Amino acid sequence: MLLLGGCHWTVPSTPTARVQTDGEHPPPRILAAFPVECVACTPQQLGAIATETRMGLELSGYSVVDSELVNAEARVRFTHTTNDRSEVSVDGGRGWDGLAPGQQADLLTAMGVDGVLRTSIAVHGVPGPDYSSTITVTLAVARIDGAVAWRTDCSVVSDGIGSTMLAIERASRCAIESKELW
Repeated sequence: MLLLGGCHWTVPSTPTARVQTDGEHPPPRILAAFPVECVACTPQQLGAIATETRMGLELSGYSVVDSELVNAEARVRFTHTTNDRSEVSVDGGRGWDGLAPGQQADLLTAMGVDGVLRTSIAVHGVPGPDYSSTITVTLAVARIDGAVAWRTDCSVVSDGIGSTMLAIERASRCAIESKELW
């Protein structure tokens, strides 16, 4: 017989959303999506959130370009060949992070991208014996010039160890669905 005294499994709270827009229309529709940022997430959770976010945005009419494609394009466009003493060396180019902000903007414009999507997940523990935490999922789209076009923060309180992944899923879904408010 297994006795689990003091343990409880509960459903996370109802998500709450906070939406911010710059008021300009239309918002960017072709987005370069960069990897989900989360310190406390597993690789599987990161992949699931990235996939859910992409699918939700694409079903709403957005086009999403993966960061891998942006990095590959950056390496191709910014590859240079040097001749020194009859030797030729080809530098494989730099990825996105190795480019100056002006080069990043030029690259995205050349690719037909008009916005950058950033997704982050924050898990904040609440002191106490029940392992509660607040999970916040943020979706933010910036225009090519860096100005934030829209941003959505959705938070859910997880009331126990077993409900953290469900809370992440609920907060993520809330952030994606709140795009209707943009």
